[in-house]
Amino acid sequence: MYCMNCGQKLSDDAKFCTNCGQSFANQDTPAPQPAAQQQPAQQQYAAQPQFAAPQPPIGSMPYPPQAGGMAIWPGMMISFTPEQTALLEKGWNLCRLAVLLPLVVAFITAGSSNHALQRIVGLASIVMYCVDKNYLKQVGLRMSAWYYLAIVLCPPIYLYHRENLTGKGHAWSIALGVLYALFVILVLAVLAKLAHLN
Repeated sequence: MYCMNCGQKLSDDAKFCTNCGQSFANQDTPAPQPAAQQQPAQQQYAAQPQFAAPQPPIGSMPYPPQAGGMAIWPGMMISFTPEQTALLEKGWNLCRLAVLLPLVVAFITAGSSNHALQRIVGLASIVMYCVDKNYLKQVGLRMSAWYYLAIVLCPPIYLYHRENLTGKGHAWSIALGVLYALFVILVLAVLAKLAHLN
């Protein structure tokens, strides 16, 4: 049994507490448990470990800075601020313009002996891809420096990786890749014909 006054553990037939002197002569009810064993429910819950909220899976790319009012880029587990989302969309519009502009100019100037405009437009397209790559870097999506070479030599490779980074579909990179493949085949055919004539 335990002393009801101080919680001291005593023998079952004790008549008084050896710690505080409390008499048990007229008490038939058992003594309560010691105060140390009677923790309030709130304290017991407070002792439970606190678990942090689950975090999204971290890939090979660093997460962009977190801030209030985030927007989720479609198809991705990464959160962006509205400003970052607008920047990514701006870069995507530049990519589409960089794809379409050379095709439109080539169609308009077909058969023309002056190719200066086509060269200027081709250079402008490369600049647009580079600006988009800089936008990706600003929001924390980094491409390898090798993709600068892809911008010059084969933009479909850059565009395909860009679509992977930002959760876009691959319609633009596939279409551009097919056009580039057809262009390469045409150039090779012309070169083969010229070699045969010589």
